[in-house]
Amino acid sequence: MKKPVVATNVGGIPELMKNNETGFLVEKGNSEEWIEKLSILIDDKEKRKTMGSKGRKFVEDNFSWNKIAKEFLKNLKPEGRKL
Repeated sequence: MKKPVVATNVGGIPELMKNNETGFLVEKGNSEEWIEKLSILIDDKEKRKTMGSKGRKFVEDNFSWNKIAKEFLKNLKPEGRKL
């Protein structure tokens, strides 16, 4: 949806985005950091737009069904054989 992400830096979330590029990761329980990062995005339209576009591209490049299917087939394929 081309929107920047603000999320906590826990679990697998850091693998799903690029901090300071497609959005912001904040430490769990740090409300001041949440306010800071949301304020940046509220105040800077161009940063919102740029981060959102980069986020969309990151998802398309890394999590498209085409990419997932290719990785799945690659993992199924025995060494030296064609599927």
